[in-house]
Amino acid sequence: EPERWERLQKRLTERSGSQAGKRKASDPGAYPLATRVFDMTDGCGSVMYGTVRKDNGAGRPFYRCGAYMKSQGQECHHNNVDGESLLQFTLQTIVTCVKRAGGADMLRAAIENRARSARSRPQPPEVAIQAEIQGQVEKLRRQIEQAPRKILEAEDAKVRAMLHSALQNLRNELAERERALEEAKSRMPVWHEEMDTDVEVQKALALVERIQTICSDPVARTALPKLLGDLGVRIGLTFGEGRFNGRNVRRLKGGIIAFGNRPLPCALRTL
Repeated sequence: EPERWERLQKRLTERSGSQAGKRKASDPGAYPLATRVFDMTDGCGSVMYGTVRKDNGAGRPFYRCGAYMKSQGQECHHNNVDGESLLQFTLQTIVTCVKRAGGADMLRAAIENRARSARSRPQPPEVAIQAEIQGQVEKLRRQIEQAPRKILEAEDAKVRAMLHSALQNLRNELAERERALEEAKSRMPVWHEEMDTDVEVQKALALVERIQTICSDPVARTALPKLLGDLGVRIGLTFGEGRFNGRNVRRLKGGIIAFGNRPLPCALRTL
């Protein structure tokens, strides 16, 4: 069937085009920064894919702009960076940050300062509202628990009927207050409880030791992706025009390493 054949050929062409430029890594450990490097040139924001540039020998891992690769050169530029050089720079930056953090005494001082800052913040009004509704709910529950005994103790049939009606009203009111409580909880802002300084210091020291061990041990390379993920590392790079051996090339101009929940100064896209 000619029409079916043409449809299949078109589908295969589309699939091959979408994968153009993506060299599959035979060794996943070759790209510990995978999904953490972004091209910020001219607001691109694309993730940079791990690939291999085989100039001589087995080749060397690089990270290349995903927008450029997926669009077959129609978007962004041929921006790429040496994977090993970027990894070593990232690890050196992490180790430098750890050294600046100091030992246990400096970490304790920093954590205690955070705790004081958290305690000095005024309590949000939602906390008082939720506490008030919680008190109303607990009071209604106690009244409902006591109601059956009062009904049994009543000798007059009319009184018992009135108590049954009152019990139903209490149950309806309780249901309404419980809904209000759930709604109040959903509006509650994130409120950090007072931290245990000793526990937080031990956690910080354990993380420092883990960073120093992994970053200084080449054998621990497989543990790098997990460590980088726990630290929330994201790297934004900027490229521009340059000259090399008399020809125009794309050169790395600068970049930024963000940790935790600190955003990069560019809208990111993972394609």
